[in-house]
Amino acid sequence: MSWVRLARVAFLATACLCCAAGQQPDSAYEKNNPAQPWFKKNRSKKDPSTRTVRGVVTDPRDNPVDGAVVQLRDTKTDTTLTFFTKENGAYRFDGLSKTVDYELRARHRGLSSPVRVLRELDNRTDVVMNLQLESKTQEEAENQKPPSQDQN
Repeated sequence: MSWVRLARVAFLATACLCCAAGQQPDSAYEKNNPAQPWFKKNRSKKDPSTRTVRGVVTDPRDNPVDGAVVQLRDTKTDTTLTFFTKENGAYRFDGLSKTVDYELRARHRGLSSPVRVLRELDNRTDVVMNLQLESKTQEEAENQKPPSQDQN
């Protein structure tokens, strides 16, 4: 038990000496690199090797669409990311590679937007692509119907 007391006294003495000597933890490194909580790290610094695509999905009357499915397809790996819009019709995909082409499309209740393409050659880091839903054309509707069977 005497060792525990001795350790406590040594710790308190060291702390008092540091305070009395006026030592502060303000090194040049700490001034330039302040500690931040994990949820705030790298928020202000954007990764220059990635980009963001965002926008609003609207119906044929230009109203924002709640619950539209926005699909982003990576043409290099053929993987698809999906985002469901909220009541303001907004969607957002972050951390996209600048070395890949992406295809973007929105769908909602039988309506779909034309496919929009985000090209590798587009050097913007924050890309806005609004998507407007359109009703299917007569030709598209006919192509989706199963062929009629002859009853001879």
